[in-house]
Amino acid sequence: MKQKFNFSEAISILRASDIISKIEIKNVDEIKGRGIYKVRCNLIPYHFHTKDGNIVESELRGNVIEDLKKVLFTVKNAIKKREY
Repeated sequence: MKQKFNFSEAISILRASDIISKIEIKNVDEIKGRGIYKVRCNLIPYHFHTKDGNIVESELRGNVIEDLKKVLFTVKNAIKKREY
């Protein structure tokens, strides 16, 4: 069963992340339990690529809350590895 999207929870996750430097809510259009959300986030200045520079298939599956947590976790771990 698909989990109901909670925009406030997604924004809270972004605000709590120490790798997000800026959040801009560009558009929120909600009608009868459905919505279109456009949010722009700035990450601290690091990029994530495979070691050989290839683009690989995403592990994201369309559950925004869970996907957002995965992305932030992956980016944070990549940054930590580069700090050593």
